[in-house]
Amino acid sequence: MKVLVIGYVWPEPNSSAAGSRMMQLLETFKDQQWQVDFASPAQPTEHQVDLGLIGINSHAIRLNCQSFDQFIKELSPEIVVFDRFMMEEQFGWRVEKKCSRCASRAEYRRSS
Repeated sequence: MKVLVIGYVWPEPNSSAAGSRMMQLLETFKDQQWQVDFASPAQPTEHQVDLGLIGINSHAIRLNCQSFDQFIKELSPEIVVFDRFMMEEQFGWRVEKKCSRCASRAEYRRSS
């Protein structure tokens, strides 16, 4: 199973409860033996965790940019998790359009 998490910011578990919770989620996915990728349009910070040290691939993505279309198509995850509604608004339609493996899940989530 391949999961992509799209975050508003890079995880900073020592800076906020949200950062700590995000790390718990990422580690849970890893415990399931899933391939985990994390992407964010945020600028890197000195406090963010080095996800590579725990086997998670990091990707810088851009808002309002067609480069995301190619990125999601090539990565082709089964699951995409958006950490905030605004991330789903920004990238969700592109996931549905370019990642057929995720489209039915996105439609199901929206219809419920």
